[in-house]
Amino acid sequence: MGAGGSATGASASSSAATSSGIGGASAASTGADASGASSAATTTGSGGATAAAGVGGAATGTGGDASGAGGAATGAGGAASGTGGGGATGAGGSGGAPVTCTPATVDNGQVIGFATVGGTTDGGEGGSTVNVTSSSQLNDADDDSPRIYRIMNNISGDFEIGSNKTVVGASAGVTLSGSLLIDGQSNVIIQNLRIDASDADGDGIGIQGSDHIWIDHCEIFDAPDGNMDITNGSDYVTVSWNKFHYTANAPADGHRFSNLIGGSDNETDDRDHLRVTLYRNWWADGVIERMPRGRFGDIHLFNNYYSAQGNNYAVGAGIEVRMLLEGNFFNQVEDPHQIIDGNTTAEIVAPLNGPNANGYSVGSLLSTRDERGSAFTPSYSYELDPASCVQTIVTAGAGPR
Repeated sequence: MGAGGSATGASASSSAATSSGIGGASAASTGADASGASSAATTTGSGGATAAAGVGGAATGTGGDASGAGGAATGAGGAASGTGGGGATGAGGSGGAPVTCTPATVDNGQVIGFATVGGTTDGGEGGSTVNVTSSSQLNDADDDSPRIYRIMNNISGDFEIGSNKTVVGASAGVTLSGSLLIDGQSNVIIQNLRIDASDADGDGIGIQGSDHIWIDHCEIFDAPDGNMDITNGSDYVTVSWNKFHYTANAPADGHRFSNLIGGSDNETDDRDHLRVTLYRNWWADGVIERMPRGRFGDIHLFNNYYSAQGNNYAVGAGIEVRMLLEGNFFNQVEDPHQIIDGNTTAEIVAPLNGPNANGYSVGSLLSTRDERGSAFTPSYSYELDPASCVQTIVTAGAGPR
């Protein structure tokens, strides 16, 4: 388990105590407590604390406490050192050792989250392997036979992917220019691809009416519609370690809306579907909205990093959606999580305190952070990193490897 990571699951109701007081998360074993926005605060070795989360909390080291007036450590740009003018060192504490941020869960190529529930997500495991060097080879991926497609070099086109498939980039630099459509399929893994969707017909990756899908370690950008949308009753989807962004070449400058889960308020067949886990993803430059926007489903977001400055909102909750946000970090983004158009049926749970607290820069903390309802308890096990480590972990690990 990484520094300050907490173990959670269905039995723990996502609120298990962390193993140490490092990194601004609470630690029951030492009696340390980090409240407010302190989940994004890191300790220093000299008795002070640097509050990356901005306002509202104390940063705790082993046996010590560092806080500013009223429990907030603030300063120009949203950070202040506890040994400087921003905060005082608590009596009896030395502030703890410097934090080393490593993921609480090392995936080792294994899927976690909703894609593990109600069935199996192993893609083309057990099937033959095709080393793809031309676009025509991937055109054959639309059947149901188990198969692994290793993309060896850059290709282009709009491709339909059938059930029981793994499509994986052979190296970090491999680019697919176009799109992938998973429509009415089951058991599909897309990994390690850089998808330049600027020439796509619509979404970079479209998941429609499909189940047990895992999108992992991809970079998806510049789609004229959504970078990756999950609609039409899709279910049991995990989205992990991806980077979503837009560049100056994006063809639809007014539609930089990255991720939609649930296509319309009128698609009531989406009820009891759209169960989606998103973890350790990075919404970066140029994204304006939908990180994601959800309807009807149960959507679990944990340990994601948001740096899409200049946005309208980040996470949007629409009709009948239940959203659980844990250990995410919002860095200078507007309206980190909001209920869309005052919808009365949407639920958002986004803790500000405790081991599963989200972290916010000053600007994000003072922006819209809607909460309402009780959301849901995930039916699978997972571990959380403290929000203070999310920027380091996700920016180092998201995207192709």
